[in-house]
Amino acid sequence: CTLATQASRVWIARAVVSLPKTAAASQSLRFGDRTFGIAFGCLRSFVTANALLLVARPDGWSHADASALPTVYTTVVVALRELAQVKKGDRVLVHAAAGGVGLTAVRYAQQLGAIVYTTAGSDEKREHLMGLGVAHCANSRNGDLFEEELGQCLGEHRLDVVLNSLSHDGFVGRSLRFLGTGGRFVELGKRGIWTKQEVAKERPDVRYEVLAMDALCEQEPGRFQLLMRRLSTAMACGDWVPMPTTLFEGFQSG
Repeated sequence: CTLATQASRVWIARAVVSLPKTAAASQSLRFGDRTFGIAFGCLRSFVTANALLLVARPDGWSHADASALPTVYTTVVVALRELAQVKKGDRVLVHAAAGGVGLTAVRYAQQLGAIVYTTAGSDEKREHLMGLGVAHCANSRNGDLFEEELGQCLGEHRLDVVLNSLSHDGFVGRSLRFLGTGGRFVELGKRGIWTKQEVAKERPDVRYEVLAMDALCEQEPGRFQLLMRRLSTAMACGDWVPMPTTLFEGFQSG
């Protein structure tokens, strides 16, 4: 099984070897189909997965390239399209934008016509992001530098959307202060995040959402299936291209 690891989950791209007759998604999957998606506990030769968490892998996509996308793409679509409702001309801040979710969010927001601002931790990462056409890339390690750099770049403008994954050095509060009235703040972090009550006390005019894709996979597999079908279609028609991926051969070589 070709694997791409993301946090504590493993996203897979492999072939269907069997399907229960009652599988809800079996009408779209057949024996021998090349698939990709998620299967919990799949560090083994074979795994039983919920068919709703898998879709057919488009031709021309390798196992590795396909398996790198489910977690990042579905997270970004839910965060930016469904929760933040990003539209053309919105000013969107993507924190830690040099990672998988961050790079996907940058690309997706740009496709929607947004003006994208980012943060990253090193000069090399910031240079890479600037090369992708973002409006600015500020420091993600030092809160004071972040505020100074983004403030100078924005000037009198305010942000419409923040996609956050940083909790250190007061980044949540600092980011909230850059949001305009009616702004949307989507939190992807797990530790040190703010409650809705804390955000409401600081910025009652801001819409605040916490997104956990692992919970969505477990509780709403049908919704995840729709997101994966959208991704598969985008991959097949060329609207989405492979992300930078590192393939580790350790499982085969020992």
